[in-house]
Amino acid sequence: MQEEKKYIDCDKAECCCDKGQYKEADNIEKIQLLEHLAECPRCREYSEKNTRLTELIEKAKLKCCSEEEKECWRKAIEEELKKSHSE
Repeated sequence: MQEEKKYIDCDKAECCCDKGQYKEADNIEKIQLLEHLAECPRCREYSEKNTRLTELIEKAKLKCCSEEEKECWRKAIEEELKKSHSE
């Protein structure tokens, strides 16, 4: 069994951070991210902003449109585009 690389670069750290926000990071990725964040101010800032964004989205209690609503929006946009092209 191959040993996991201990230190990760900034690109991998950002990916692990994103996965962690969505509860998709495994334990090794979490540990690697924490070790990286201890050494990298840039990625610490990225992680803090990512955490804040997630909190704001959850607080906003956004809801998705149904397929019917989306189709209605598409049709309305198409109609407006037709009007602006014919003028």
